[in-house]
Amino acid sequence: MPASQDHSRSDHNFIADFAIALQELRAQANFLSFRDLERLTGFSRSALNDAVRGRKVPTYDTARAIVEGYGGRWSDWSPCWRAAVEQAARQRTQRLAARRESPRDALRPPHAAVDPILDPILDP
Repeated sequence: MPASQDHSRSDHNFIADFAIALQELRAQANFLSFRDLERLTGFSRSALNDAVRGRKVPTYDTARAIVEGYGGRWSDWSPCWRAAVEQAARQRTQRLAARRESPRDALRPPHAAVDPILDPILDP
């Protein structure tokens, strides 16, 4: 079960915490292979691997299947997963906002094609 945490802290990496906790749960399950977990859950090995390795925050269904496939109780894991999902959403929103505020984008109309002459000027 993941450690109880203050999920309101914005400076904490809940995404990494969730992945590390999944790896620890996998170890408790005697390192059940992703192939076997795929058979148990019906989710692809790549989706399972991405979630357990922390490359992507899994969907609700995938996360629940992983936790239960490794023998965990979802009710213990749901708050940790939710904190990771909320952090991923905040990060995605910040990245999109940063793209919109880029000086390069401000000078170029949204429909404009990439210009090999102006791009070096706009991109210092």
